[in-house]
Amino acid sequence: MNTGQEKKFNELWEKAESILANSSQTIPEQPAADIRNLIHDLSVYQIELELQNEELRLSQQLAEKARDSYALLYHQAPVGYMTMSRQGLILQANQTLADMLEVEPSFLIGKQLANFMDESDGRIFLGRFHAFYNNPSGKTIDVRFRKQQGPHFWGQVTGRVEPHNPLSPGQESQLLVIVRNITEQKRTQEALQKSEERLNLVLKGTSDGVWDWDLVTGQFYCSAKWLTMLGYAPDEYAVDIALWQRLMHPDDQERAQKKFQEALAGSGEHYEVENRLLHKAGHYVPILTRGYILRNEQGSGVRISGTNLDLSELKRIEEELRESEARLIQAQAVAHIGSWERNMATNMIWASPEAFKIYGLERTSAYLPHEVVAQMRFPDDQAHVEMAWQKLFAQKGSVDFEFRILRPHEQAPRVLYSAASLVCDETGSPVKVIGVVQDITERKEIEEKIQRLNAELEERVKTRTGQLEAAIRDLSSLSYSIAHDLRTPLRAVNGFSHALQEEYEAQLDETGQKYLQRVISASLHMEQLLEGLLTFLQISRMDIHVKKVDLGNLASQSFSELRVIQPERRVEFICRPTQPALADPRLIRIAIHQLISNAWKFTDGRDRQRIEFGSFEQDGKIVFFIRDSGIGFDMTYNEKLFGVFQRLHPVGEFKGIGIGLAIVKRIIDRHGGTIWAESALDQGATFYFSLG
Repeated sequence: MNTGQEKKFNELWEKAESILANSSQTIPEQPAADIRNLIHDLSVYQIELELQNEELRLSQQLAEKARDSYALLYHQAPVGYMTMSRQGLILQANQTLADMLEVEPSFLIGKQLANFMDESDGRIFLGRFHAFYNNPSGKTIDVRFRKQQGPHFWGQVTGRVEPHNPLSPGQESQLLVIVRNITEQKRTQEALQKSEERLNLVLKGTSDGVWDWDLVTGQFYCSAKWLTMLGYAPDEYAVDIALWQRLMHPDDQERAQKKFQEALAGSGEHYEVENRLLHKAGHYVPILTRGYILRNEQGSGVRISGTNLDLSELKRIEEELRESEARLIQAQAVAHIGSWERNMATNMIWASPEAFKIYGLERTSAYLPHEVVAQMRFPDDQAHVEMAWQKLFAQKGSVDFEFRILRPHEQAPRVLYSAASLVCDETGSPVKVIGVVQDITERKEIEEKIQRLNAELEERVKTRTGQLEAAIRDLSSLSYSIAHDLRTPLRAVNGFSHALQEEYEAQLDETGQKYLQRVISASLHMEQLLEGLLTFLQISRMDIHVKKVDLGNLASQSFSELRVIQPERRVEFICRPTQPALADPRLIRIAIHQLISNAWKFTDGRDRQRIEFGSFEQDGKIVFFIRDSGIGFDMTYNEKLFGVFQRLHPVGEFKGIGIGLAIVKRIIDRHGGTIWAESALDQGATFYFSLG
């Protein structure tokens, strides 16, 4: 008996003695034998009570140990435990739940569980709280909890109403709640969901048909793309391995089966075979089947998963590539151009059939060593070729060069032209050089022949030019001499004609006087022509001394001189600012004066008489212009405009002998310039010129 029990027993003993002492009852006299029996019974009863007390003490100790064990299990359980009232208040909570929320268990007592949840999840929990009481089998909800510190965590809350305690009939039923931390589970589910989404997107986006075959159960799966690539609807067939074999081309079945059995019998993980499957339209589709073999601990294949790739487009491209290569080889043969590719790692050169032909080598292999090509080059060209290669690697671009080779079994050298481009990897390191080669021997021979002919032609042109220049000088001198020598007899004719008119006009009849007047007019016109021709020839023979000249100032001077001669005319003159021109002052003054005089002459009698001088830039050159509001001319006769003694208007309408514009053109030509005009009848005219 422990101290507490002994103390309680003594208290009860003292209380019993007190009750007996105060009792009015008296103990009757008993015989000695009865008293002895009573004492014996009391002793047995006392021993029985002590045994019962010992059993009770042991039971209490076991109960206390069980309670302590329960409390330990309760607080150290891997999940959170709590008891809640119908009002949602926490009545009791274990240490695990408190650790989840980073608080002490006592802090939770009397508080709403929703206060420790994410705000939105807390509202959802409160909305569903009473469903926990109405569902005897319990209720579960996933919510996010807020810690005092650190990130939120996902918790799975499971609630069940506590069974009614018959010993406490008036006690309100409580809700027993379990909280599990399912954060990692949620992350795994989220990762799995994203993985499934990615897989679905891949299956939708890929052109491959995906399949999976469980070799143990025989279960077979394939994606919808597997059927659609063969022209079938996804639900048109229940796909199994038998359908695969039925659609396969008969000639491919034995080979495919052999490949599959070899892959399973081996120890490898991969299986690959190319076969043809029947399309719904009736043709066969080339398919590349690839698979990964999953093996058990004994090395036997238990599952194989893989893809089916439609090779139709690849086969088409390969066929087009073969045709393109054939056309390229044919084109190179026609053009006598070969292609080559030098691998910088092996120093081997791949060369096309035409390239082998150019080098005079038999194409027993697609490759030939770089040293073989180098040995065929002339020693004098080696340095030149090496410099080209150094430039190629230094600039990492392209180069072209010419060199001579001596082909096997030939005595005459061949001249080759080669162009090369360097190809580098992502680090800038050279990987290969690609290029072309062409035999230009015949072209070089033709070029040398053309050069010789050009040299001979240049010599002939030089000789003929000298002869022509001498002839032109002689003709110019002769023309000048003739024009100058004709002036004396012409003046005599003119003088005697005037003398005859003055002294013998009265003796001539009307017809004679007309004839005489025609002789005088013709001689005067002839004199004007000779004067113009002499001026034209003088301009052609004058030396040119170029310096800066203000053409606007010359135009203004010419206009002022004309205004003095005819002050009665009202002509508007506009001279726009211009840049100085490099020209001979004497010659350019004649040209400007002639153009201003033309504008002055052909604006006479117009309602609005206007002359304008200016310039503008065109194609990097300064173009000067003189624009008038005169009668203009028909552009049909533009070619005659600058000819000697050419007129576009009747003699009686406007004065002149038709040599002024020819003089202007000769002056502009001698300056290395160009002159042209634009006009329309009754719309005025504009003369443009530039100086070289």
